[in-house]
Amino acid sequence: MSNGVDTVLSLLGVAIEIVLATTLIRRGVWKREFSFFFLYISYSIINVIVLLVTTEITSKKTYFRIYWATQAIYAVLGLLAMNESFQRVFRIYYFRRHWFRLLVPAVVMAILAISIWTSLIHAPIQAGPVTIAYISFDLAANYMRAGIFGLFGVLVFFWRTKWARYPFGVMIGFGVFSVTGMLANALRSDFGTKMNLIFSYGTAVAYIIACLIWVRAFIRPENALTGSHTSQADPSEVLQLLDRYTGMFKKVKDHKRE
Repeated sequence: MSNGVDTVLSLLGVAIEIVLATTLIRRGVWKREFSFFFLYISYSIINVIVLLVTTEITSKKTYFRIYWATQAIYAVLGLLAMNESFQRVFRIYYFRRHWFRLLVPAVVMAILAISIWTSLIHAPIQAGPVTIAYISFDLAANYMRAGIFGLFGVLVFFWRTKWARYPFGVMIGFGVFSVTGMLANALRSDFGTKMNLIFSYGTAVAYIIACLIWVRAFIRPENALTGSHTSQADPSEVLQLLDRYTGMFKKVKDHKRE
């Protein structure tokens, strides 16, 4: 954590995550339906506290190693949490189409391979293999989450999937901060230090927004508004979010060409 702003944003996120974890326990969904998501939130709380303490009592080199080790676990839990909600929404297709089980792993492996290959090709001359691996994984984590969210949006649109507030809320929250992280990296890459503010704090702020989305999704029983497990509402919220970020990336590319 480099300054007071980082600390404030981290502690604010932890406070919301504690509310979220408590809500998941109250709803009784933390053991089975959303066990990976609950584990992800719980780990995130512990992770932030550990990093805040580590930055005060250890050297920068030690902090760097601990940070990347914890981030690797954090990224894996995030993917498992997304896959958990993905399976819940498309549960019927997992039984009817065996190839459906391969969609999420295929997206993850393809994006990971492309990210590593791109990082190796464009790696800074002064960067060592460990540093390159760290950078590759950090970028790949955002791209993999965003890739799963994109796949989710396409399938929802194609099959007009019924709205289920819990898993859709989880996926939208992940989509918000993952795609924001991609956008921050793209802006930093294209415009350099002019985008340092967005690069440094954009993802952190987006994660807080994601936490609020998750709290809002789980604050009431899933069937409280519809009288049934799912509603027939058009899942346009996911599609609108995809369209918004697609437009942002197009503007970045157009500005770069100019």
